[in-house]
Amino acid sequence: AKAIYEAVEKYGCRVVNMSWGATSSYTVIREAVEDALDLGAILVASVGNDSGTTKRYPAAYSGVIGVGAVNKSKGRPSFSNYNETVMIVAPGTDIKSLHSTNSYKLLSGTSQAAPIISGIAAAALSAKPDLTRDDFIDLLTSTAEDIGTAGYDTSYGYGLVNAEELMNKLLMDYYVSPISLVGGEASVTIKNNTDEPVTVVSLMAEYNDNVVVGAQRIQRTIPKGQETTVSIPVTSGEKISHFLWNENYKPISLKREKEVQ
Repeated sequence: AKAIYEAVEKYGCRVVNMSWGATSSYTVIREAVEDALDLGAILVASVGNDSGTTKRYPAAYSGVIGVGAVNKSKGRPSFSNYNETVMIVAPGTDIKSLHSTNSYKLLSGTSQAAPIISGIAAAALSAKPDLTRDDFIDLLTSTAEDIGTAGYDTSYGYGLVNAEELMNKLLMDYYVSPISLVGGEASVTIKNNTDEPVTVVSLMAEYNDNVVVGAQRIQRTIPKGQETTVSIPVTSGEKISHFLWNENYKPISLKREKEVQ
Protein backbone atom coordinates (compact mmCIF):
# COMPACT_ATOMS: atom_id res chain seq x y z
CA ALA A 1 0.00 0.00 0.00
CA LYS A 2 2.83 2.38 0.86
CA ALA A 3 4.44 1.77 -2.52
CA ILE A 4 1.20 2.69 -4.31
CA TYR A 5 0.80 5.89 -2.31
CA GLU A 6 4.40 6.94 -2.83
CA ALA A 7 4.46 6.05 -6.53
CA VAL A 8 1.48 8.28 -7.28
CA GLU A 9 1.63 11.01 -4.64
CA LYS A 10 5.37 11.41 -4.09
CA TYR A 11 6.82 10.52 -7.47
CA GLY A 12 3.87 11.43 -9.70
CA CYS A 13 3.70 8.07 -11.46
CA ARG A 14 0.79 7.88 -13.88
CA VAL A 15 1.09 4.13 -14.42
CA VAL A 16 1.46 1.59 -11.61
CA ASN A 17 2.13 -2.07 -12.35
CA MET A 18 1.08 -4.57 -9.68
CA SER A 19 2.36 -8.06 -10.49
CA TRP A 20 1.09 -9.52 -7.25
CA GLY A 21 -2.21 -10.40 -5.65
CA ALA A 22 -4.03 -11.66 -2.58
CA THR A 23 -7.14 -13.82 -2.41
CA SER A 24 -8.72 -11.42 0.11
CA SER A 25 -9.43 -7.71 -0.03
CA TYR A 26 -7.54 -5.67 2.55
CA THR A 27 -8.76 -2.22 3.52
CA VAL A 28 -5.29 -0.68 3.41
CA ILE A 29 -4.74 -1.92 -0.17
CA ARG A 30 -8.23 -0.93 -1.31
CA GLU A 31 -7.82 2.59 0.04
CA ALA A 32 -4.43 2.99 -1.63
CA VAL A 33 -5.90 1.82 -4.94
CA GLU A 34 -8.88 4.16 -4.61
CA ASP A 35 -6.57 7.08 -3.83
CA ALA A 36 -4.44 6.37 -6.90
CA LEU A 37 -7.53 6.05 -9.09
CA ASP A 38 -8.90 9.34 -7.76
CA LEU A 39 -5.63 10.97 -8.83
CA GLY A 40 -6.07 9.59 -12.37
CA ALA A 41 -3.40 6.89 -12.33
CA ILE A 42 -3.63 3.88 -14.64
CA LEU A 43 -3.42 0.79 -12.42
CA VAL A 44 -2.52 -2.57 -13.96
CA ALA A 45 -2.59 -5.87 -12.05
CA SER A 46 -2.01 -9.55 -12.75
CA VAL A 47 -5.14 -11.71 -12.28
CA GLY A 48 -3.24 -14.60 -10.71
CA ASN A 49 -1.87 -18.05 -11.47
CA ASP A 50 -4.25 -20.33 -9.56
CA SER A 51 -5.42 -22.28 -12.63
CA GLY A 52 -9.04 -21.45 -11.88
CA THR A 53 -11.65 -18.83 -11.07
CA THR A 54 -10.01 -17.47 -7.90
CA LYS A 55 -10.18 -13.67 -7.72
CA ARG A 56 -7.01 -11.83 -6.83
CA TYR A 57 -6.77 -8.34 -5.40
CA PRO A 58 -5.96 -5.64 -6.52
CA ALA A 59 -6.98 -6.96 -9.99
CA ALA A 60 -10.53 -7.46 -8.68
CA TYR A 61 -10.96 -3.81 -7.67
CA SER A 62 -13.10 -1.63 -9.90
CA GLY A 63 -11.01 0.63 -12.12
CA VAL A 64 -7.96 -1.66 -12.13
CA ILE A 65 -6.93 -3.26 -15.44
CA GLY A 66 -6.79 -7.00 -14.76
CA VAL A 67 -4.38 -8.85 -17.05
CA GLY A 68 -4.41 -12.55 -17.92
CA ALA A 69 -1.83 -14.48 -19.91
CA VAL A 70 -1.70 -16.18 -23.30
CA ASN A 71 0.88 -18.57 -24.71
CA LYS A 72 2.64 -18.45 -28.07
CA SER A 73 -0.41 -20.07 -29.72
CA LYS A 74 -2.68 -17.33 -28.33
CA GLY A 75 -4.31 -19.82 -25.99
CA ARG A 76 -4.88 -19.49 -22.27
CA PRO A 77 -2.12 -21.26 -20.33
CA SER A 78 -3.49 -23.55 -17.64
CA PHE A 79 -2.12 -21.35 -14.84
CA SER A 80 -3.89 -18.12 -15.89
CA ASN A 81 -7.00 -17.39 -13.83
CA TYR A 82 -10.27 -16.91 -15.65
CA ASN A 83 -13.05 -14.78 -14.20
CA GLU A 84 -14.64 -11.36 -14.60
CA THR A 85 -11.50 -9.60 -13.34
CA VAL A 86 -9.79 -10.33 -16.68
CA MET A 87 -10.01 -7.20 -18.82
CA ILE A 88 -7.24 -8.00 -21.31
CA VAL A 89 -4.60 -10.63 -21.99
CA ALA A 90 -0.94 -10.36 -23.00
CA PRO A 91 1.94 -12.78 -23.63
CA GLY A 92 2.81 -14.54 -20.38
CA THR A 93 4.89 -17.62 -21.16
CA ASP A 94 8.68 -17.80 -21.46
CA ILE A 95 9.09 -14.04 -21.00
CA LYS A 96 12.64 -12.80 -20.47
CA SER A 97 12.49 -11.39 -16.94
CA LEU A 98 14.83 -9.77 -14.46
CA HIS A 99 15.54 -12.29 -11.68
CA SER A 100 16.57 -11.88 -8.05
CA THR A 101 19.86 -13.63 -8.87
CA ASN A 102 20.93 -10.46 -10.74
CA SER A 103 20.33 -12.14 -14.07
CA TYR A 104 17.61 -12.73 -16.63
CA LYS A 105 15.45 -15.84 -16.78
CA LEU A 106 12.56 -17.04 -18.91
CA LEU A 107 9.55 -16.94 -16.62
CA SER A 108 5.84 -17.55 -17.09
CA GLY A 109 2.82 -16.09 -15.33
CA THR A 110 0.30 -13.29 -15.31
CA SER A 111 2.99 -11.30 -13.50
CA GLN A 112 4.90 -11.32 -16.79
CA ALA A 113 1.81 -10.33 -18.80
CA ALA A 114 0.79 -7.32 -16.71
CA PRO A 115 3.96 -5.23 -17.32
CA ILE A 116 3.38 -5.46 -21.06
CA ILE A 117 0.12 -3.56 -20.58
CA SER A 118 1.82 -1.11 -18.23
CA GLY A 119 4.53 -0.45 -20.81
CA ILE A 120 1.93 0.21 -23.51
CA ALA A 121 0.12 2.58 -21.16
CA ALA A 122 3.37 4.48 -20.57
CA ALA A 123 4.00 4.70 -24.31
CA ALA A 124 0.48 5.99 -24.90
CA LEU A 125 0.86 8.66 -22.22
CA SER A 126 4.23 9.66 -23.64
CA ALA A 127 2.66 10.14 -27.04
CA LYS A 128 -0.43 11.93 -25.69
CA PRO A 129 0.13 13.30 -22.16
CA ASP A 130 -3.50 14.45 -21.75
CA LEU A 131 -4.78 10.89 -22.21
CA THR A 132 -7.09 9.88 -19.36
CA ARG A 133 -7.37 6.46 -17.76
CA ASP A 134 -10.83 5.93 -19.27
CA ASP A 135 -9.49 6.94 -22.69
CA PHE A 136 -6.68 4.42 -22.37
CA ILE A 137 -9.01 1.62 -21.30
CA ASP A 138 -11.25 2.38 -24.28
CA LEU A 139 -8.24 2.26 -26.62
CA LEU A 140 -7.00 -0.95 -25.00
CA THR A 141 -10.27 -2.84 -25.24
CA SER A 142 -11.48 -1.50 -28.60
CA THR A 143 -8.26 -2.42 -30.44
CA ALA A 144 -7.68 -5.83 -28.83
CA GLU A 145 -7.70 -8.96 -30.97
CA ASP A 146 -10.78 -11.00 -30.07
CA ILE A 147 -9.40 -14.51 -29.62
CA GLY A 148 -11.98 -16.21 -27.40
CA THR A 149 -15.73 -16.35 -27.58
CA ALA A 150 -16.98 -13.42 -29.68
CA GLY A 151 -17.01 -10.31 -27.52
CA TYR A 152 -16.01 -10.31 -23.87
CA ASP A 153 -15.26 -13.60 -22.12
CA THR A 154 -13.70 -14.46 -18.78
CA SER A 155 -10.69 -16.31 -20.21
CA TYR A 156 -9.42 -13.54 -22.51
CA GLY A 157 -11.38 -10.47 -21.43
CA TYR A 158 -11.76 -8.17 -24.42
CA GLY A 159 -8.93 -9.99 -26.18
CA LEU A 160 -5.21 -9.97 -26.83
CA VAL A 161 -3.60 -6.56 -26.59
CA ASN A 162 -2.60 -5.07 -29.95
CA ALA A 163 -0.08 -2.31 -29.29
CA GLU A 164 0.24 -1.30 -32.93
CA GLU A 165 -3.50 -0.84 -33.40
CA LEU A 166 -3.78 1.00 -30.09
CA MET A 167 -1.09 3.51 -31.05
CA ASN A 168 -2.55 3.88 -34.55
CA LYS A 169 -5.96 4.71 -33.11
CA LEU A 170 -4.37 7.13 -30.67
CA LEU A 171 -2.15 8.99 -33.12
CA MET A 172 -3.61 8.79 -36.62
CA ASP A 173 -5.82 11.72 -37.66
CA TYR A 174 -8.24 9.30 -39.29
CA TYR A 175 -8.17 5.78 -37.89
CA VAL A 176 -9.85 2.80 -39.56
CA SER A 177 -10.26 -0.35 -37.48
CA PRO A 178 -9.45 -3.81 -38.85
CA ILE A 179 -12.32 -5.33 -40.83
CA SER A 180 -14.73 -7.29 -38.65
CA LEU A 181 -16.83 -10.15 -40.03
CA VAL A 182 -19.95 -10.78 -37.97
CA GLY A 183 -23.34 -12.18 -38.95
CA GLY A 184 -22.82 -12.02 -42.70
CA GLU A 185 -21.55 -8.45 -42.67
CA ALA A 186 -18.11 -6.88 -42.96
CA SER A 187 -17.66 -3.64 -41.06
CA VAL A 188 -15.05 -1.09 -40.02
CA THR A 189 -15.12 1.75 -37.52
CA ILE A 190 -13.71 5.11 -38.62
CA LYS A 191 -12.47 7.54 -35.93
CA ASN A 192 -11.89 11.24 -36.49
CA ASN A 193 -9.10 12.22 -34.11
CA THR A 194 -8.83 15.81 -35.38
CA ASP A 195 -10.23 18.98 -33.85
CA GLU A 196 -12.75 19.64 -36.60
CA PRO A 197 -15.46 17.75 -38.51
CA VAL A 198 -14.33 15.86 -41.58
CA THR A 199 -16.18 14.54 -44.61
CA VAL A 200 -14.84 11.19 -45.76
CA VAL A 201 -15.56 8.75 -48.55
CA SER A 202 -15.56 5.11 -47.49
CA LEU A 203 -15.37 2.32 -50.06
CA MET A 204 -15.70 -1.31 -49.07
CA ALA A 205 -15.36 -3.91 -51.81
CA GLU A 206 -15.82 -7.68 -51.96
CA TYR A 207 -13.65 -9.73 -54.33
CA ASN A 208 -13.78 -13.21 -55.78
CA ASP A 209 -10.74 -14.29 -57.82
CA ASN A 210 -9.68 -10.63 -57.85
CA VAL A 211 -12.97 -9.60 -59.45
CA VAL A 212 -15.26 -7.20 -57.58
CA VAL A 213 -18.52 -8.96 -56.74
CA GLY A 214 -19.93 -6.32 -54.44
CA ALA A 215 -19.10 -2.80 -53.29
CA GLN A 216 -20.49 0.04 -51.26
CA ARG A 217 -19.40 3.69 -51.31
CA ILE A 218 -20.53 5.97 -48.49
CA GLN A 219 -19.83 9.66 -47.98
CA ARG A 220 -20.23 10.73 -44.37
CA THR A 221 -19.32 13.67 -42.15
CA ILE A 222 -17.76 12.66 -38.83
CA PRO A 223 -17.75 15.24 -35.99
CA LYS A 224 -14.46 15.97 -34.26
CA GLY A 225 -13.39 13.24 -31.88
CA GLN A 226 -16.24 10.97 -32.95
CA GLU A 227 -16.43 7.69 -34.84
CA THR A 228 -18.79 5.98 -37.24
CA THR A 229 -19.25 2.41 -38.50
CA VAL A 230 -19.80 1.34 -42.10
CA SER A 231 -20.60 -2.16 -43.30
CA ILE A 232 -21.32 -4.29 -46.36
CA PRO A 233 -23.11 -7.64 -46.65
CA VAL A 234 -20.74 -10.51 -47.36
CA THR A 235 -22.00 -12.89 -50.04
CA SER A 236 -19.71 -15.09 -52.11
CA GLY A 237 -16.52 -13.07 -51.95
CA GLU A 238 -13.13 -14.37 -50.88
CA LYS A 239 -11.61 -11.06 -49.75
CA ILE A 240 -12.82 -7.73 -48.39
CA SER A 241 -10.97 -4.43 -48.84
CA HIS A 242 -11.70 -1.01 -47.38
CA PHE A 243 -10.42 2.37 -48.55
CA LEU A 244 -10.85 5.78 -46.94
CA TRP A 245 -10.51 9.00 -48.91
CA ASN A 246 -11.17 12.68 -48.37
CA GLU A 247 -13.71 14.57 -50.49
CA ASN A 248 -11.13 14.83 -53.29
CA TYR A 249 -10.64 11.04 -53.29
CA LYS A 250 -7.14 11.20 -51.84
CA PRO A 251 -6.23 8.37 -49.42
CA ILE A 252 -6.18 9.57 -45.81
CA SER A 253 -5.85 6.33 -43.84
CA LEU A 254 -4.81 2.69 -43.89
CA LYS A 255 -6.11 0.32 -46.51
CA ARG A 256 -7.68 -2.63 -44.72
CA GLU A 257 -8.01 -6.17 -46.11
CA LYS A 258 -9.41 -9.39 -44.74
CA GLU A 259 -9.74 -12.88 -46.15
CA VAL A 260 -13.20 -14.42 -45.83
CA GLN A 261 -12.92 -17.84 -44.22
